[in-house]
Amino acid sequence: QLAAFRNQQQQNIRDVGHLKRTMSRIEKHGEVTSLVDRIDGTLHTSKAFDKNDPVFTELSELFIGLQTEFDKVAPKVLSYEQDLCSLTTMAQTTALDMAGKSFREADDARMTLVSHLQQAKRMLAHLARLSDIQILNAQEIGMLTRTQSQIRRHTQIQDLIKSANNDQITAKIILLQEDTSSLRNTIRDIEAGMESRSKESLAIISKLRSLKDVLSAETGKLREQLIASIHAEEQGKARLAALRGEKLQNIR
Repeated sequence: QLAAFRNQQQQNIRDVGHLKRTMSRIEKHGEVTSLVDRIDGTLHTSKAFDKNDPVFTELSELFIGLQTEFDKVAPKVLSYEQDLCSLTTMAQTTALDMAGKSFREADDARMTLVSHLQQAKRMLAHLARLSDIQILNAQEIGMLTRTQSQIRRHTQIQDLIKSANNDQITAKIILLQEDTSSLRNTIRDIEAGMESRSKESLAIISKLRSLKDVLSAETGKLREQLIASIHAEEQGKARLAALRGEKLQNIR
């Protein structure tokens, strides 16, 4: 019963941590999307931003905050990876060192091995949390950077229209048409790659279903391949959304 209480306590600690991280991600993403939506709404009305508009300060502060957090996490990730490598080597050395030892010595070595492996699991979990921060921040920074690019593009177009220079306007139209054509080709290539990965994922799912009662190295590898495929598909969709946004901006 005591063991059950301790397991429940550990699970509660993990759940609280997971909920807090989820709340932090929601708040961070909400700040970025709220600002991006507000800027998009202004751009769609063809209004130009004044250089002293508070939106530029908000963009800069959000960008710096996300980049600072990303840079702060980076050395921690590297340190954890190095420590994890050392710990794994130590654990394997301990496992191989049991041969020829007495029962008590071997039992002590096993306890040490279990301690090393548990520490490795905790480090992996923390490394995953740090990587989640980097992934989310990189995605949000990408959204802000694309928004900054849209503002610059909008300002350039408005200035070009005001100049009433036919030669420059014609040259810009040709440049945008060429860029749009290139974007279409890139989008087509990504879509083809996603279709191929989708077929691979379906094949893996079908195979896993046929092995639903089997727990083996093969099924574990198949699940890892499926997760990798899902991640690649998510990245592909995000990239497509960004490219389609650029294409739409060119057309406008």
